[in-house]
Amino acid sequence: MIKNGILHVHSMYSLHDSTQSPEDIVRWASEHGCKNITLTDHGSLLGVDDFMEMGVKYGINTIPGVEGYLENREHIILIPFDLEGFTAISHAIRDANANQVEIAKNVYPIITNEILDKLKGNTHIFATSACIQGPIASILLKQYYENQKTEKEQSKLVDLKRAKDEWNNLNQTYQKYAEQVKSIKKEISIYKKLTSASVEKQIAKLKSSIKNTSDPKEAESLNITLNTKLSAKKNADKIIQDLNTQLKDVTEKRKLYKTKADKLKGKSNKYNELLNIVNKKEIVSMDLLYQQALEKLIYLKTIFPKFYLELQYHGLEQERIVMPLIVKMAKETNTPLIAANDAHITYGTDECIKARQIVRYNYFQKHQDINGSDRELYLKEDEELIEELSNVVNKEDVADAMDNLSILNKCNVQFSQESHYPKCKNEKTFKELAMEARHKKIEDKEWDDKHEEEFQRELKIIPQMGFEDYHLVVRDYCNVMRKLGGIPKKELKNIPSDFGKVDEWLSKKNFRTGVGVGPGRGSAAGSLICYLLGITNIDPIKYDLLFDRYLNPERVTMPDIDTDVKTSLRSTIIRYFKWRYGEKAVCSIMTKTTYAAKGAIQMVGRDRSSELYGSLDKKTSDLKTAEYRKKYTLPISDLIPVKPNVKLADCEDVFQAKFGNDTESVLLWNRAKLIEGKLFGTGIHAGGIVISDNDDINDYVPLSYSEEDKPQNGAVAKKTWAAQCDMVQLEKRGLLKMDLLGLNTLDVQSDCLQLIEKHHGIVIDLNEIDFEDAVFKHIYAEGNTNSVFQFESDGMKSMLKDFKPTCFEDLILLVAAYRPGPMQFLPDIIARKHKKKPLVYKVPELEPILSTTYGGIIYQEQVMKIFQSLAGYSLGQADMVRRAMSKKKEEKLKMERHAFIYGDPERNIVGCIQNHIKEEAANELFDELTDFAKYAFNKSHAACYAVVSYQTAWLKYHYPVEFECAMFNNKPIEKYGPIYEDCRLNEIEILPVSINKSLYDFSIETGKIRYGFHGIKGIGEENILESIMSERRENGYYIDYPDFILRNTIENGTKKISLPFKKITEALANAGAFDETDRNRAYMVQFYEQISKQNITNIVTLQQIFSDKYSVSDAEIKDIVYNREQEVSLMGTVISDKPLKGYRDEEYYGCDKIGEVLNGKTFIMGYISNITEITSKAGNELILIELAGKADLCTVIFMKKNTNIDMVKKLSNTVVRIEGSVKDGTVFGRKIERLNVTDSGYSISLDTISKTKVAAEIMKPGNECSGAIRLLIQFFYDKSGNLLKTPIIKEHHVSLTTINELKAKKIINVGKKKCDYVTLLFLHRKHWLRISS
Repeated sequence: MIKNGILHVHSMYSLHDSTQSPEDIVRWASEHGCKNITLTDHGSLLGVDDFMEMGVKYGINTIPGVEGYLENREHIILIPFDLEGFTAISHAIRDANANQVEIAKNVYPIITNEILDKLKGNTHIFATSACIQGPIASILLKQYYENQKTEKEQSKLVDLKRAKDEWNNLNQTYQKYAEQVKSIKKEISIYKKLTSASVEKQIAKLKSSIKNTSDPKEAESLNITLNTKLSAKKNADKIIQDLNTQLKDVTEKRKLYKTKADKLKGKSNKYNELLNIVNKKEIVSMDLLYQQALEKLIYLKTIFPKFYLELQYHGLEQERIVMPLIVKMAKETNTPLIAANDAHITYGTDECIKARQIVRYNYFQKHQDINGSDRELYLKEDEELIEELSNVVNKEDVADAMDNLSILNKCNVQFSQESHYPKCKNEKTFKELAMEARHKKIEDKEWDDKHEEEFQRELKIIPQMGFEDYHLVVRDYCNVMRKLGGIPKKELKNIPSDFGKVDEWLSKKNFRTGVGVGPGRGSAAGSLICYLLGITNIDPIKYDLLFDRYLNPERVTMPDIDTDVKTSLRSTIIRYFKWRYGEKAVCSIMTKTTYAAKGAIQMVGRDRSSELYGSLDKKTSDLKTAEYRKKYTLPISDLIPVKPNVKLADCEDVFQAKFGNDTESVLLWNRAKLIEGKLFGTGIHAGGIVISDNDDINDYVPLSYSEEDKPQNGAVAKKTWAAQCDMVQLEKRGLLKMDLLGLNTLDVQSDCLQLIEKHHGIVIDLNEIDFEDAVFKHIYAEGNTNSVFQFESDGMKSMLKDFKPTCFEDLILLVAAYRPGPMQFLPDIIARKHKKKPLVYKVPELEPILSTTYGGIIYQEQVMKIFQSLAGYSLGQADMVRRAMSKKKEEKLKMERHAFIYGDPERNIVGCIQNHIKEEAANELFDELTDFAKYAFNKSHAACYAVVSYQTAWLKYHYPVEFECAMFNNKPIEKYGPIYEDCRLNEIEILPVSINKSLYDFSIETGKIRYGFHGIKGIGEENILESIMSERRENGYYIDYPDFILRNTIENGTKKISLPFKKITEALANAGAFDETDRNRAYMVQFYEQISKQNITNIVTLQQIFSDKYSVSDAEIKDIVYNREQEVSLMGTVISDKPLKGYRDEEYYGCDKIGEVLNGKTFIMGYISNITEITSKAGNELILIELAGKADLCTVIFMKKNTNIDMVKKLSNTVVRIEGSVKDGTVFGRKIERLNVTDSGYSISLDTISKTKVAAEIMKPGNECSGAIRLLIQFFYDKSGNLLKTPIIKEHHVSLTTINELKAKKIINVGKKKCDYVTLLFLHRKHWLRISS
């Protein structure tokens, strides 16, 4: 039983600290008679809307609060009494988000004292001291935590003391040997004097004197001296030899002990430092801490008129210390107590405890053990809570704390249901603008009776639904995007901050061409009014698009206009929103990511491997973790299909069949079920924007300051203000939300149009181009759709070749149909289009609806039109049925079946039978519609994207150089493959990167594309290169590499000079930017490395170094292999020369294109740019081969144990054919051999039974026959030995061994001349060939 309610509850929106959903919490409250319950997530209000919705659902007073972070990350609970109180809390959390602190990848929004001051005296909220991490308990526990820290330090000192003592012993031994080394060296130096050159000279002189003297006495004396010196030298040599032996031994010992001592030196120093810290510590008395806590309490009470001291107990020692003191403090200051349990889980079951334990891995980045307190953090009834609290304070105080929960009865937060849509000030009204656009269409003779009828209908419905202002707002920013679309990217930063001055600025600039906004997106394209207002740019009447799919008067919901904007323009448009409606009136939208089935498996796999191996040393732990992932996590994860909304329960049978008997696998599976569907993380909606009617949207929704997207290549993450609720919840709050999505294709179109104007002087308006047969034939029907919007994929290209679209309606069909579901109907549609199958309609009335899709139901609009035309539904009613079909609402469909067939007079539906359609046909048609409705696509959206696609294809067909150049400038380097392929197929030359001729972007020179600097990996943003290009503009071309370095080096007074950025200079050199003067790229890189290490303080000295040491002859030596390796690494292909020149297309060698490989067996060809040997985390020795194909790159993995590494290394920098297999995009090699550019192949004619049998035996399955050599075989007999009426020609790719065994003959290309029967063998490949004799 719960008398008053529950305070201090966390949900899964306390990210990585709870897994209970708001519904779990409120359902529990309902089941346990709890009338009031709070939500107090850590620093977040993201779960509030879900929580409030559950309150309505279960009839519980749900109170949205927060557990905020004060300075030093102390916790405080804030609870509102009403909406005004919640708004105040929401503002405080927004301000806290502006003061975020990031610790160990976790972000904390901090409520500073300044933010607290804004809440001062607010009677619409109450606050509590929270848990033992609250502001009062934190002070009281300072010495406790300090003592714990000291105990750990004392324990650590014991270990460090051992290390220090050992270091002392080792160091003393080292010093002893060091002294011995010194002594021995000194002794050696003394003896070396006896063997020095001067002694040798003395000996030689003595010998000479003896020889030359005639005095016997003198000779005798000299002999004595000579013998003495010789004896001394001989002894000295022996002693030196012995001393050197001794020195070697002592030196090794010195080195050994030095190494051992050095390993412990850090610990020895750490001991001294830590001992110093421990000795300096002062113990703070509890009396002093109590006084400090008291002062903090008094301060908080001056902020909050209603402040409570919170009582909790979960079995923690800290709580046993703090709670009695809190009670004492409450009595001394007349502060009320309040009871709570800080609930993070719904029940105290093993499942709930385990689920929270798993997700906490993400918070700490390691597995967390469960302690006693973790088991107590569940929702408790009053009896349980009283019993627990009575363990630390007396029952009377507990009773007071429980009674004070009655404060929750005074809390009643109701969110406003009012609309807060912004108004767009215009000189003309909605109706006036629509009528004006209508008049223009009539003048241009683009208007008929259908247009007029639809216009009058929409002009009536939109105001009736109250959406005039919405359309005016969207019209306004669509017009702005259209106006700004012609601004080149580099000029966007120069747009006046005051948008009121933009028109004047544009008139001065005179930009004439470009694209800012797409023709439309989504169902809004079905509205004629949207078309007239310029919101969309496609005539819905012309293409039979339906307004009721956009706005249904019978289902009143907010219109949803999604708009595509040129990606580079999007941030400018958001800036415009803020200028027009107010800086704080605009925000983005947060998204919530939950654990899907695969994600849940992978999460529990990470936690489990950390549990098993986290205590091991890092290297062992990483190895074991990789093995565990390979053995358990990945195989189980791979069971789950890659498609939306798959649940673990859907895969239960498959799992049990494969892993049901494996204990560890079952453990993972069951744990994954505990977190499936729980919150994993948050993000920012890619296109969602919210605009309010006031100057601060935070008055209506809480905000968070979050990363807009994850940073790449070391870039700084952009942050944006986002609403802490999703799009549906925003709509319920009465706010205007819209999707403003950046579409990169519009950037390509815009850049291409500007290049056309620059190089041809032509201004093209893509909205005025015609549909041309040549574009459909040469781009679409031939599958030449690399870089063509919506048609780029390999599957789509293949399908286009079969479908052969001939008109715009075909494109709409394909955009809608080429997706899971309707794709299964395409073969029949293609057959009917090409009249290989008859086009038959179930009833004649379907023909006008389905003729453009060759009898197939593809569009949602077709489903609606069938209900309207055949059964008399209104389009609004038809849309409701379509929605019911897509969501499989059985009861609704049962009712609608009857209405569809027999009619429904109450809804003015006549039914099919009334329209002379037979009952059986109507029933069958309803079943088909139910099936098709699951897959049917929005034709309005498909039509808009078909327009964008055709415009892209038109540009590619008519202006290929400008189009490909624009593509290069709008794609990342790793996606250049299809662009390279198009340039090769269209014979567009790509000029190499040049330090003097290249710009940051790719550019056009006399019909050729000049490679741009940004296409080199590692170059980065344009501003980094600006100084280099500015120097070139101002002072002319760079003479050579030294000139480049000298002109871009900066002097820093007496300090070391600043050379050009190393990373950029190396990238430019290795990419070939200096090839026109200095060809040896490696030499330039090495020379830079040398000068960068020198302490050069002025450019004159640098110039002298270049003059003295830079070898012009060395700089001119070209290393083709090095150059190719670097270009592949930096640019994805070789630009400066063509290693694949002379080789035919992949198909000729029986190979797949690298960019089109699918799972399973594959053959690929390409140039080997690099070979690396590595050991994987699982301990496998691998060979990685970087392969550059005609257009794409890939890494092929070979197992070293199965590969002749010496043979592979010999193939480096050659063109090869690799046989292997593909799994999820990774290529695993099995066999590799060199491809010879000159080989035309071999042929054999099996014109006798014996030849056929011999060939069959040689090439039977299991024999290693496959290889890189092309073999054409002419068969005269089938497998059973029967003579064929016509010989069959087949192409194989085999090894040289197989060629020799078959005794095949080499083919020689002789041009277009008649020759023997083998010539006929190749006619299907359009080559004229003969056999060599």
